[in-house]
Amino acid sequence: MSNQRGLEAAVEAAAEFLNKAVKPVLVGGPKLRVSKAGEAFVELADACGYAYAVMPSAKGQVPEHHPHFIGTFWGAVSTAFCAEIVESADAYLFAGPIFNDYSSVGIFVPDGQPAKSEPAVIAETGDSWFNCQKLKLPKGCGYEFQMQYGSIGWSVGATLGYAQAVPEKRVIACIGDGSFQNWNYTALVDAIHNGEGKCWTTKVTCEEELISAIETATGPKQDCLCFIELIVHKDDTSKELLEWGSRVCSANGRPPNPQ
Repeated sequence: MSNQRGLEAAVEAAAEFLNKAVKPVLVGGPKLRVSKAGEAFVELADACGYAYAVMPSAKGQVPEHHPHFIGTFWGAVSTAFCAEIVESADAYLFAGPIFNDYSSVGIFVPDGQPAKSEPAVIAETGDSWFNCQKLKLPKGCGYEFQMQYGSIGWSVGATLGYAQAVPEKRVIACIGDGSFQNWNYTALVDAIHNGEGKCWTTKVTCEEELISAIETATGPKQDCLCFIELIVHKDDTSKELLEWGSRVCSANGRPPNPQ
C-alpha cells in the first residue's frame, strides 16, 4: 500500500516541477501494462496538453492515433523527430519505465504503413523489433514485444497462446530464422494441413510475391493459419539493428563498475 501523505507530497512536487517547465514531455514505459495505467496516462496527457511518446516495450499500451502521440523514444536515436522533441524538453516524466542496455540505446526507423483492422502483433527479438516498430497501430491492436532479456524463440509459443486467448483477432507474428533454426517450416505446415486442414503456406523471394501472399492471407485464406516464409540475403539486415547492436556491445563491454 502506498503512503497516502507521501504520495500526495510526491504528486504536488511533480506538478510544481512540471508547471514551471516550458516544453515538458511524457514518456510511457512497459509498466503501464502491469499497473493497468494506460488510460490514466492518456488522461494525464489530455489534461496537461503535453506531447507523449512510448518506450519500445510499451508500444501498444497507449493509442497511436492520439494527436499528442509523437512516436517511440528509444535511446540515442528514435522515431523521426521524437528524440529531438524528448531530448530538447526542459522536463520529462517517465511513467512505468524499465531502463537497461536494451531500452536505453538504439536507433529507430522512418514511419511505416498503418496496420489494418484490429490485429495483434507479436515481434520476435532481433530485426523484427525494429521492423515492427515501424507499424502504426490502429485502436485496439495488441502488441507483444519482449525486451527485458532479449530472449529468442519466445514468440512462437506466444503466438499460439495469444491466438487462443483472442480468437476474434488476427494474430500476426514476425519471427526471424534464429527462432526457427532454418528448418523447412513450410513443409511442416503442409504436413499439418494434410490436404484437409485450415492451413496455408508459401515461400516468397521478392516484394511482389510478398504482396501477393499477404493479399491471399487476408483474402481467401483469412480463416486459415497462414505461414509466409521470406527468403532474404544473409546480409540483409536493417541498419537500425546493426547500429543498436554495436551500441549494446559497446555498453556491455565496458569495465565493471567497482562498488
